[in-house]
Order: sequence, then structure tokens, then C-alpha cells
Amino acid sequence: MTNTTTNNTTAKFNYSNAELYISKYNVYGSRLFLLVDIVNDTMFSGWTASSIATPRFAEYHVLENVTQKEVKRIKAQKEAIGFKELTDDEFKEAIKY
Repeated sequence: MTNTTTNNTTAKFNYSNAELYISKYNVYGSRLFLLVDIVNDTMFSGWTASSIATPRFAEYHVLENVTQKEVKRIKAQKEAIGFKELTDDEFKEAIKY
């Protein structure tokens, strides 16, 4: 885990603190996921087939095989309570990709 500076704040992400929320497979064989670092109050989302993140590295597999709508609802809920979504570049820096 490393830090990246964005607007004078430090963004962090650590798989060992991460919860995973992941949808069922879509017709193209990909899954929508949300990784939430519960210690650093950050999150990252994407599709398994086209993401820089590796969802299976998450320490806590909270919800699997749910609808995409449910994953999006959880993401909105986390945003509403103050979790920061990391961009691709912030995520790469945070995990030393």
C-alpha cells in the first residue's frame, strides 16, 4: 500500500482491508464489482474483464452473485456516507501497480 496525493489529500487502498461486492456474470462473461477499503474509506469499482483491480485479492467477500443494480446501490450508499472513489490512476498509485 502506498499513497497518492490528490488535492492535498492522501488516497490509500489496501486489499487486506477490502470488502468485495460482485455481480453475477453478464452475457459477455464479465462481472461488475465494488472494492471497499473499510479502513481508509476508499473504494474502486469496475468490470472484471477490463479493470486494473483484482477483485479476488479482497480480504472479505461480502456479497457475490447479486444483480448489477445491487452493486450500484451499495456503491451509492458508500458514497453517501463519505467513501471516496478512486480513479484508475489513484488506484494504481495506491497499490503500487
